[in-house]
Amino acid sequence: YHANLGAVTALGRADILIVSDAHIHASLNDAARLSRAQVAVAGHSDATEVERMLGARSQPRAMIVVESAYLSAGQRCTAARRLIVAEEEADELVAAIVKLSDRLIVGEPHADPQPFMGPVIDNAAADHVQEQFLGLMMKGANVIRRLDRPQEERPYLTPALIDVTDARERPDEEMFGPVLQMIRVKDFDAAI
Repeated sequence: YHANLGAVTALGRADILIVSDAHIHASLNDAARLSRAQVAVAGHSDATEVERMLGARSQPRAMIVVESAYLSAGQRCTAARRLIVAEEEADELVAAIVKLSDRLIVGEPHADPQPFMGPVIDNAAADHVQEQFLGLMMKGANVIRRLDRPQEERPYLTPALIDVTDARERPDEEMFGPVLQMIRVKDFDAAI
């Protein structure tokens, strides 16, 4: 709760629009309200509504991605697995995601400072996510932020971002861990 509250209120400003999913954690709702940013709530997993909200915003910046991909170490059925982004916006968005991801603390629940994410469910799950990530790399995906396992004997994984635009024969399988796969497209129509 406190990690979400601290992160969103620290990043939120009057010139930012926060677009949130209707089913986000209560701590994020509270943080958005306290952040001084304007808040817009999209229907659950409704990419078209998010696109409309982002297109209509007057604020120069928006915040929507990191919470969805990395909350609960990416082990939620509602966690974002893919980020489909217009080519001309990709570099700026990637830089922002990496900057925010670099600040996310991975650790035990009662550690100080309080972590944003804990472990995946067990070592077998961590092994599997690492194997899937390596498989994408071997198919030609470009690693933007590595998936690391700070302690080999423990199931803690760091948030990862990988560009799979040019990956060959990319598998259509869920990675149940903190990995966001980015796909660059020409425009919104190409994404659909």
